[in-house]
Amino acid sequence: MDINFLAVPVLMLLAGYPQVGLNNTQLQKQQTKVPLYEELNIQKIKKLPEKAFVKKQLLAETKQNHSDRQAIRELVNKQFKALNEKDIVGYMDTVDKQSPGYELTKELLMQVYKTYDLKYELNSLEFIRISANEARVRMIQTTTKLKGPEFRNNKLTSINILKKRNGQWKMDSTETEKIEYLN
Repeated sequence: MDINFLAVPVLMLLAGYPQVGLNNTQLQKQQTKVPLYEELNIQKIKKLPEKAFVKKQLLAETKQNHSDRQAIRELVNKQFKALNEKDIVGYMDTVDKQSPGYELTKELLMQVYKTYDLKYELNSLEFIRISANEARVRMIQTTTKLKGPEFRNNKLTSINILKKRNGQWKMDSTETEKIEYLN
């Protein structure tokens, strides 16, 4: 299996542990920075003539896009909160059950919780693309060891792919862009 394309949780767990690539987690809940251009687009669209068919369609799409962004931010915050609380069930609820790494993620998470106490901090969340059923976001997170055996503190930059299933956004997979070791 290519390490650059794994289920999101697996990559989060693999970033710092040198022998197996595992981390235990304790995340701080943090609000994500999001561009405010959705509101600017809504204002521009509202200035179109009332009878413009395009106006109604664009306004609906922009509002839906804003709604999807909010849902994704909430999902990421839920995922970090679950990791911080060592809540495996809560964490796995944020992952798409159809993801190829779903079961492996669950197993690794259990191992990590037995071995480490780490702090995960979400530094940024950037929306790259959102369509009706798939989204791509870039996340930068810092992982630092609080307790446990050898671990390399790191800053991970990744592209995360989310899928919308039954109206709910779930993490599906991720691609590592960069791992910067801090120690």
